[in-house]
Amino acid sequence: MTSPFRCPNCGGQLQAEAAALRCPHCGNTTLRNDGIYDFLTPDALRSHQPFLDQYRRIRRSEKRGVEQKGWYLALPNVPEDHSFRKEWEQRRESMDWLQKFLQERFPERQLDILDAGAGNCWLTRHLAEWGHRTIAIDLDDDPRDGLGAGGHVLASLPISFQRARADFARIPFVDSALDLVVFNGAFHYAVNQGELLDEALRVARPTGAVVVIDSPVYTTAEDGEKMLSERAERGRAGYLSIMGLNDLANARGLRLEVFTPRLGFVRWLRKQATEVRRGREIAMMDRIVFSRTGGK
Repeated sequence: MTSPFRCPNCGGQLQAEAAALRCPHCGNTTLRNDGIYDFLTPDALRSHQPFLDQYRRIRRSEKRGVEQKGWYLALPNVPEDHSFRKEWEQRRESMDWLQKFLQERFPERQLDILDAGAGNCWLTRHLAEWGHRTIAIDLDDDPRDGLGAGGHVLASLPISFQRARADFARIPFVDSALDLVVFNGAFHYAVNQGELLDEALRVARPTGAVVVIDSPVYTTAEDGEKMLSERAERGRAGYLSIMGLNDLANARGLRLEVFTPRLGFVRWLRKQATEVRRGREIAMMDRIVFSRTGGK
């Protein structure tokens, strides 16, 4: 049976078999291990391994991921005393915005959605519950903090979605296979944001969109660079800037929409005070939408 997946070796469209995807063009087989398709070629894995090792080291030092299945089922809600409660509150706000965006932009439609940077699949789960055909991709297949953790919700809830270990720069789908590509706290990790956007546009249908949520956005690159200089360990994480996003959109003739969350007076006042203390702008988690001119 023909699938929407693309061969990581030759780019041909893959055929779906029982527990694997087979390429009729070059004979390559993409296996599914513990429910996760692995599209990383040996060369791609070697290229990404230093970043992946560092990313996992940082995440483990922060004590990300747990063993209790119920914790994953509750996300994005976490206990009041959780170390990253504010971060999960931000993610819940982004999820609520995304649900409203989908209802308004694509009313009464079941969409094919890619959750890029899915992590433990918390957002993938909600997209599936909203009735969409959803695929989670990430470099990390860790059972506590990566795609492997998605097995908790798949085993516990009456929903289904697919998981794939893959490189964002080589999204494993044929052209125009998806309605929406959602970069979920992931776009700012791109080595080349323009190439990443081009790849997302390749797999998005003309009437679809590329959405970026939970990436830090500054007005200009200067404050983003100041933020990075403050970090003890930078890793590959970066930032977005309004000027840079405009450049990406203009160079491709895209429509750019920036939705800035409302902070409320107390959060706004806290942000202003922090900016004075640090001598730079504090990033907003703007929601970014790229769409083709003339698309819905």
